[in-house]
Amino acid sequence: MKQIFHTLQNWYYYRRLGRAIDKAEDMREKTGYRYLVIRIHNKIRIVPRKRLKEMISRRMFRKGITIEQLERRALYITR
Repeated sequence: MKQIFHTLQNWYYYRRLGRAIDKAEDMREKTGYRYLVIRIHNKIRIVPRKRLKEMISRRMFRKGITIEQLERRALYITR
């Protein structure tokens, strides 16, 4: 029973991730900004790089974190 639960949980996670990546690419084509698909508070979020810099300056992340560290943690980065 646990195996079925974990299989469904993984399926939903990768489905949400795939949709987030598609949405980030669409937004990239429309605006030209660079977007990151990243997990914030256990939720998959699509955030423009410029907004991440604002979030860092407002201390929404722990003290001392840099944009490069967030890019390394990102699930996907548009080009």
